[in-house]
Amino acid sequence: MIPSSSAPDSTACASPQSPALLWLGGFVLFAVLYLVTCQDGPGWLDSGMLQYRVWISNFAGARGTVVAHPLYIAVGHAAHLVPGAFCWTLNALSGLAMAAALANLMCLMSELTGRRWVGLLTAGLLAICHTVWWLSTIAEVYALTMVGLTAELWLLHRLLRQPRPIYVIALGLVSGLGLANHNFALLPLPVYGIVATGLALQGRLPLRALAAAAVAWIIGASPILFLTIRMAIRTGSIEGAVSSALVGTWKDQVLNVGGASCYFKTNLALISLNFLSVIGPLAIVGWIAMRRRLGPAEAAAFAAITVIHILFVARYSVPDQFTFALPSLAMIAVAAGLGIDELARRSPRWRRAVVAACCATFILQPTAYAAAPRVLRALGISVQRERQLAFRDEARWFLVPWKHNEDSARRFAAAAFRQADPDGVILRDSAAAAALRVFQVTEGISPGVYVEHLGRLEGRPLCRQDFEAFRRDYADRPVFVVSAAKSCTPALLLERATFHRQPDEVLYRVVWSDDQAAVARGSGNSAPARDERADAVDAQQQAPRSSAEHESLGQRHLDENGEIAQSRIRR
Repeated sequence: MIPSSSAPDSTACASPQSPALLWLGGFVLFAVLYLVTCQDGPGWLDSGMLQYRVWISNFAGARGTVVAHPLYIAVGHAAHLVPGAFCWTLNALSGLAMAAALANLMCLMSELTGRRWVGLLTAGLLAICHTVWWLSTIAEVYALTMVGLTAELWLLHRLLRQPRPIYVIALGLVSGLGLANHNFALLPLPVYGIVATGLALQGRLPLRALAAAAVAWIIGASPILFLTIRMAIRTGSIEGAVSSALVGTWKDQVLNVGGASCYFKTNLALISLNFLSVIGPLAIVGWIAMRRRLGPAEAAAFAAITVIHILFVARYSVPDQFTFALPSLAMIAVAAGLGIDELARRSPRWRRAVVAACCATFILQPTAYAAAPRVLRALGISVQRERQLAFRDEARWFLVPWKHNEDSARRFAAAAFRQADPDGVILRDSAAAAALRVFQVTEGISPGVYVEHLGRLEGRPLCRQDFEAFRRDYADRPVFVVSAAKSCTPALLLERATFHRQPDEVLYRVVWSDDQAAVARGSGNSAPARDERADAVDAQQQAPRSSAEHESLGQRHLDENGEIAQSRIRR
């Protein structure tokens, strides 16, 4: 039940005028930051997979409807509007989406506090948080999630202050659209439902508005609902289709209640980079004052959403756990904005102090990001992976959020195609396959090189699914692998072949066991090749496992039923 006496503290002023101009100003400011620092070129892991899915117009997802993200794929088609810059444009769309989310936050905090400068400082603190900036420079779905969440918070605030049907209907529509992008949208949905129902029971909102909001939610979520219904019809299993939409192949991680995972320490270190800032202390001040400043109803709603998101990410045991902290950071920023305003109202001295602290953060936090890789090297700390991706500095990749000067995937792909040209076969690799394929189709190079990636192509067999057929069909073509590590290589391939790479090459050449004699006879005066099988397997078994050493959530579970491969290439 929503208390009828939910008036906020009188110190919260009326909403500022011209929210449209305020929003536009904030959007332009943060868009410039992210557009200048976004990555140019194909991406590793999930980023590359999303780039390729947008290129081929695939809305069905990889493994399970839960990773379909049809709204993102639809929005991503705007990248085709800029000729010759597909990868940069798609990466830039993440920055534009995050800029829109920060503009939403500016307007929300301006209304909550009655002060535009508080909204600006709040959005600025969130904008330079490590995870926020990191995910705003590559192709990813999370920035679009932030647009939805911040819009929902803004609408929820207005609904509680002035219960009108338009607000609850818009809230339902935005929440449904959020689900069409990512399942994050389901987490705060119960809070919205409780608030709307409580207002209706109090007679402050007509019941027909709830029905209209439900219809709006269904319309917004229709892409994901359609995919779920289609799967249920195709498979004959409603339970299986719903499970695919809610958890996919990550049921254990989504429902995990067993505590921290083996990835926790590394992800905690990455998440902690967001708090090289005053945002944490300010959030504590804001949480203390929240009930008095916002009233019990709104404070309870915001607190519930915050707790739900923090609990979810804290026990979500996946390799890229730190990326799922994004909504939690948005909720922390809301509390930090209230903390800024609370301290600023105490006295002019406090106001100057809090503004100075925020400005210092704007300088010191990016400086810390830039220095972090050098500090680790100076301390002798090496960021290791199970296998090293060519040209990629792991410390720089994970610790430094801006990616405009990070082009390791592009350089790797160019070197790989030079090595495999004109008719090589590159076996699937979860970290690099999509980057290779994106580079190939966007650059229009090496059409004779076959990259085994997201499913069956041209009716050809996959090495992992039908080894003998693969061996037979590609007997007359050179075969390469990105890594010879045990976890990245089919078991039969490890048994039937060895892997050789010259010092200046990025791919390992597969040499079948029955061809060893020929290789030995032909080695002659050439530079000695390296047999990486045993060394790679030993290294894989001995290396410690961290989040940086594991494959990213979506890319690690690529579609093996050929669903993506059935999509038609646009160009």
